[in-house]
Amino acid sequence: MRKVVMLLFVVLILSGCSKDAGVKQTIEESFNALKSENVDKYLATIDEDSPMYKTNKQIAPFIFSAYDLDYKVENIKIISNENDKAVVEVTVAVKKIKGPRFDDTRSISSNILVKKQGKWKIQSTSTIKTERI
Repeated sequence: MRKVVMLLFVVLILSGCSKDAGVKQTIEESFNALKSENVDKYLATIDEDSPMYKTNKQIAPFIFSAYDLDYKVENIKIISNENDKAVVEVTVAVKKIKGPRFDDTRSISSNILVKKQGKWKIQSTSTIKTERI
């Protein structure tokens, strides 16, 4: 009986991890695209119906041409993940490699992701805290 309970416990843990894996993957893909300055890959992580999609489509090329930035995701914390909607807290450090004046920062943001056609997309991002590093 103890072995059955342990097996069920492991299955529950692994199923919870896989449930969140796609959410975390989208966050990581988003920052990898920013780091490699790939506008198309970056936009592919954002919900096309979100107001931030159009804004980022316009702003990203300008930022990529002006700066070389290093993005390091320090923490991804799933706050909730239910019914094709997830709330995620992300801590990221951004450091300038090249470009005009820029303050290196660490920020914590709250991100809402939605699952559309089987893929997680970032719908909105709100900054909770930003500090210079």
